Amino acid sequence: MELTGLRKTRETALLTQAELAALAGVHQITVSHLERSSHRARMKTICALARALGVAPTALTMPSGDGGNNVLTGTPAHDRLKALRRKERHDENQNTTKAKTRFGDSTPSRDLHPGIQRRAGAGV
Repeated sequence: MELTGLRKTRETALLTQAELAALAGVHQITVSHLERSSHRARMKTICALARALGVAPTALTMPSGDGGNNVLTGTPAHDRLKALRRKERHDENQNTTKAKTRFGDSTPSRDLHPGIQRRAGAGV
């Protein structure tokens, strides 16, 4: 079965192919193939994609994404996506903070690398 409305519905939900794939439990390349109609979808895949998007499976088969306007916010899929994005932002902030302290973005330390010894009389 061709999913002629998949791309429009996904874009209406503001999801990337990778995000939709993760929510639906399929590979990103599968979403890509189905959007380009280069592969036919199994009913199991259609149902998984529809559940992830919060729409009825028939919305994905409508031409030009006619069913894309009924994407439901507040569905478990959207809640999971929000949590995933929140975690990614948190991880980015943690990595930035670690990098700043690790590479001396704060007050520089006068300690040398443990393997380097200070020469006598060398001022720092």
